[in-house]
Amino acid sequence: AAVGRVSFHASASATAGTISAAAAAAADAIVTIGTDAQQPHTAITVSPPGEPTGWNRTPVAVTLDASDNVSVAAVNYAVIGFHAYGARVPGSRATFTIDDEGGTEISYWAEDTAALIEPRHVAAVRIDSVPPQIARAGVAPAPNAAGWVNRFPTVSFLASDFGSGIASVTPSVVVTTNGAGQVVKGRAIDTAGNVADTQNVVNVDTLAPSLQCTPDRPPNDQGWYSANVKVTCVAADQPGLSGLASVRASCNAAPVTGATTASCEFTSDGVFTFLGEAIDNAGNVTAQPITIRIDRTPPTVTCGTARGGDLWPPNHQLVPWDTFVQVQDLLSGSASFTLVRALSSAWLGGTGDATMSGDVVDFVLGTPDTSGAVRSERAGVENGRTYTLVYEGRDAAGNLSSCAVITRSVPHDSGGD
Repeated sequence: AAVGRVSFHASASATAGTISAAAAAAADAIVTIGTDAQQPHTAITVSPPGEPTGWNRTPVAVTLDASDNVSVAAVNYAVIGFHAYGARVPGSRATFTIDDEGGTEISYWAEDTAALIEPRHVAAVRIDSVPPQIARAGVAPAPNAAGWVNRFPTVSFLASDFGSGIASVTPSVVVTTNGAGQVVKGRAIDTAGNVADTQNVVNVDTLAPSLQCTPDRPPNDQGWYSANVKVTCVAADQPGLSGLASVRASCNAAPVTGATTASCEFTSDGVFTFLGEAIDNAGNVTAQPITIRIDRTPPTVTCGTARGGDLWPPNHQLVPWDTFVQVQDLLSGSASFTLVRALSSAWLGGTGDATMSGDVVDFVLGTPDTSGAVRSERAGVENGRTYTLVYEGRDAAGNLSSCAVITRSVPHDSGGD
């Protein structure tokens, strides 16, 4: 059968005189009978439509539009979320707004004037208007008490969201430049598109300070000192970085500390290791060790006895003689010895037999010469003659000692007088 409106035409007649004037006027009539077997249909529209993820960041306006081939009687809806409510709205349109955070379920349906009710439809609206929380998860390595790191740090971010959930967060950032007040930015975005930003400031100093430690004078060519030694250190940090914290100088006692300079003194014999250190506020350390060798004690120089032929008779002849010299030093060690003087007890400028020149031959001054010849000679006025060789020994530190070699005398006469 057809659905819709059907019109019927009806007429009536009667014997004259048996119908009233009113009935006569209504003798003809058209009667319309409506029939409806189709359920209404409701369409839903939300504004704004939301993100592709299905989330909104603002309240959502909901419009329900119902249609029917005859007539819509009312639109019904039920909302279940943080709050629960519903309504029956006469007519074909219903509007309302959802502003609850989180997920909200909407059930809706329409009924027409023939009391036909469409099946319930269900839609969901999800709202998250709160930005996520973002914070610095950590800096590795962690800054020291002065707020500096001395290695290139990794800055990490941590985010959370109690609504739609985290969609993305800035990954860890490695800072690879030195300097103070470097800003590292982080961002978190939740599934609804809310954004939260943060920034972290890091101070990075991976460069050690400069340091120059210098003794008050250089050692000798053997690397030794023969007196006290003072060492002074001067330090500075790289411009624009953490700054110099202190400089230390360590001799044999407790370290001496200064702001930019420090010095200490070695006052005893021995081999020592000096240590200078410069420390900046980031904890970078520059160290400079110096070996200090001090020997203030002269060596032991031993001269042997003279060995050679007899100095008799005083016949003006040269007689070969030699000796030996030994230099001993327990710290810096023996360096050398030299002949510094060759002496005669007689005055060679006199008269008689003693006037002959060249009484000491081949003993070369300024050399380690231990062999030569002396003349068997004396003046008639001498009470015998002796020759003396003086040697000077040196240790590696430059300390000096001497010894003397005395020959047997040239006697006055054969009796030894």
